[in-house]
Amino acid sequence: MKITIRNGKAHITSPYNTEFIAKVKEMGGRWDASTKTWAISQDLVEEAREIMRDVYGMDDQQTDIETTDVRIKFADDVESGYRAGINIMGREIAKAWGRDTGARTGDGVVFVAGKPESGGSANHWKTIIPAGCEIVIKGVPVTKLDSELPKGAEIV
Repeated sequence: MKITIRNGKAHITSPYNTEFIAKVKEMGGRWDASTKTWAISQDLVEEAREIMRDVYGMDDQQTDIETTDVRIKFADDVESGYRAGINIMGREIAKAWGRDTGARTGDGVVFVAGKPESGGSANHWKTIIPAGCEIVIKGVPVTKLDSELPKGAEIV
């Protein structure tokens, strides 16, 4: 994660997370395709850092946060909302791009058993982590260990 100030704007680089995007948009953030960053008023940098800490468990200035790898087992299917990915502990675990595309695994996530899938209808596709899957999320800030897990998922 990184925040760069240019021409009165703070440009934010961060891992993809739909919750983070929604909160940045609420504060007037706009996607800057030329720099591939979220641009907000530079006066809102501290608010953006608060959102980073809430969503990711750390911000761009916290380089000494303790992290750990987390192993999660899924006893039940976990499904996203329509046209969405699945986020756990501030990380995108998997995301489908259509009903028949399968699903892409998020950065720093390893499926050690099973694999993510896509499903739903052509217009209302979703991401699915089937029951029996087991993942390892690498480098989770310990501040996110108390995050709520989807129904049927447990840390092992």
